[in-house]
Amino acid sequence: MRYWRRMNRFGLSPKRCLALMMLILAFAWHWGCTKQERVRSDFELYQGGMNLFEKKKYLDARKQFQDIEVLYPESRYLPLARVGIANTYYEEGAYDEAAVEYRKVLEFYPLGKLSDWAQYRLGMCHFKQMLSEDRDQEETQEACSAFETFLAQYPKSPLVNEAREKYQICKDRLGGHELSIAKFYLKSKSYEVAIARLQEILSHYPQFSRKDEVFYYLAKAAGKSGKRQLEKEAVQTLISQYPNSRFTQRLFMEKKELKKVN
Repeated sequence: MRYWRRMNRFGLSPKRCLALMMLILAFAWHWGCTKQERVRSDFELYQGGMNLFEKKKYLDARKQFQDIEVLYPESRYLPLARVGIANTYYEEGAYDEAAVEYRKVLEFYPLGKLSDWAQYRLGMCHFKQMLSEDRDQEETQEACSAFETFLAQYPKSPLVNEAREKYQICKDRLGGHELSIAKFYLKSKSYEVAIARLQEILSHYPQFSRKDEVFYYLAKAAGKSGKRQLEKEAVQTLISQYPNSRFTQRLFMEKKELKKVN
């Protein structure tokens, strides 16, 4: 009551006094929140994003990096933030989204310090989605192309050995795909087509890890189609270059069985 009497000295009714008090409290609350919600600097956002990334809180980390894009488009941390965005998608297994972001990094900063990393990770986004050799090889082709670009553009990168290894795996997968098709045609008695496919493997995939298998089936397809010279060359290559191969042993066993029959 004493409080209201004091306020009455200013000619204010209790109702107006209450309204004034609520207004003052509202201003105080707003001022306090504004103070707490101070926009952080680009460095603070980047540092915060990296801390969250290390804790595997990828969604929260991505939001911090994206804030740099929106609030500080000229920041020196922007290239790092964009790589950070791509990395969060990659770690979540969202490889298509990650690939889009890595391409943005390469588009905006083709000569940047992290361009080799972006190119390598772009290849890995496709590498992670490769299917078995008897299925569609679109992702394998994309990965192979990305790693080939990496090896051509960044020969001195510390990632070059890893990229070369992944590139060879991709080439092997593509060669294996062609081999599975050749074996299908051989089984279907389409010997000429099988021969063409097998010879294509030898010409397009010289480092193919299963060339012994290629020469074995090439000898079989050539023999079935009556191409004796080609058969002879394939057999000689198989025996001389791959003497310990299981396909060489299989060839000997088949020749032995054939002699018994004759």
